Amino acid sequence: MKMKKALALFLTCVLCLSALGGCGGSGAPASSTGGAAASTPAAEGASEGAAPAGTDASKLKIGIVTTNKISTQPFLLGIKAGFEKAQAEYGFEGKIIESNDVNEVEENVRSLVDDGFDLVIGGEYGAVDAINKLALEYPERTFAMFDATSEVENVRNIDFHEQEAAYLIGMLAGMVSETGKLGAVHVGQNQKSYNWRWGFAEGAEYGASKVGKTIDKSTIQWAFVGSYNDPAKAKDFALNMFNSGCDFINGACALGETGIIEASTEKGFYTSTQDVDKTEQGENIITGQIKNTDEVFYQLVADYCQGNWSNETIYYGLKEKGVGMLYVTKEGAAPRRADVFTDEMVNILKQTAQEIIDGKIDMTVPLEK
Repeated sequence: MKMKKALALFLTCVLCLSALGGCGGSGAPASSTGGAAASTPAAEGASEGAAPAGTDASKLKIGIVTTNKISTQPFLLGIKAGFEKAQAEYGFEGKIIESNDVNEVEENVRSLVDDGFDLVIGGEYGAVDAINKLALEYPERTFAMFDATSEVENVRNIDFHEQEAAYLIGMLAGMVSETGKLGAVHVGQNQKSYNWRWGFAEGAEYGASKVGKTIDKSTIQWAFVGSYNDPAKAKDFALNMFNSGCDFINGACALGETGIIEASTEKGFYTSTQDVDKTEQGENIITGQIKNTDEVFYQLVADYCQGNWSNETIYYGLKEKGVGMLYVTKEGAAPRRADVFTDEMVNILKQTAQEIIDGKIDMTVPLEK
C-alpha cells in the first residue's frame, strides 16, 4: 500500500511537470505493468468504490471510453456485448464513447467524470494514461481499466494472461512448420504486445522440440501495422514474410487480419487469428486465440452493480477461462484441419494447457528489452 501511494504521488508529480512544460503526448500508450492492491474500505462492511449497499442499480451511471471505433472489431464488440448484457440485467444508465484515436481518450474520460458517472472504464490498453491522470485528479471517484493495469489507488484492473494462449499457438506453429520460419503481424510494439510475442516465441521453440524439429525464436519475423484497421498493410507484411520462407504467420491486428487471411488463401501458408473464432473465413486458419471479452466485461460491471468491488488487479488466463485456443480449450466453428493439426498435436497442447493451469510452466513475462 505504501508503495502504491508513493507511486501515485510520483505520477501526480509527473503529470504536474508535464502540464507546466506544456508538453503534449506522443499518442503512443505508455507501458503499465503490475497489480493494483486493494485499499481499505471507506466504511465497515462496504466495498471500496462500489455502489453503496442498498443502492438501486438502475440509478447508477456507468460509462466506457474506447481508444478506437468499435465498428466490427471483435475485441471491442465483446466489450459492447458484455456491457449491454449487464445494462439489460441491472438497468443502469450506460454510455459508450468511441474515440477516433488515443489522443481523444483523456477528453472523453473527463467528459464522463464531469457528467457525474459513478464508474468510468477505460476500455483498452491505450486508455491507461488517461485513466491514471483522471483517477489521480479525482481520488474520490471510481475507475476501472480493462485489458491493462493502472497503479492508481481508486482503479480496479481487469487484464488477461494472453501469453498463456499465445504459448499454445506458438507450440502449434512450431509443430506444423516445415520451413522452420514463422511470422506474426501485430498492431503495435509495446509491453502489452510483447506479452503475446514472448508467449508465442517461447511456445514455438518448445512445440518444435516436441515433434523432433528445431526453431530459433530469435528468427521469428515480427511486423507492426500501427493501426487496427489496415488490411492492405497487414496483407503486404504477410506476403513479404511468406516470400522470405514463413509458412505459419499469426495475425493479431484486428480488422487487419482480413488481409492476412486473404494472403493465406492465395499463397497457402497457415495462419491463426485473435479474440474470436474466424476459422470459417479461410481454410488455412488452423486455430485462433480466444478472449472471452464479453463475459469478463459483464462480470466487471455486474460486480460494481452488486457492490462486490475492490480496487485490485484481476487476471484472466487459461484457468479462469479468460483466454483459450481453438480446438484445444474450445472447438472451432469450422472442422479442425486434422491433416495439419493432428490428434497427437491436440493431445500435446491439451496436456501443456493443463501444465500451465497447474503452474508447472512459468508464464512470467519479462519486460521487453
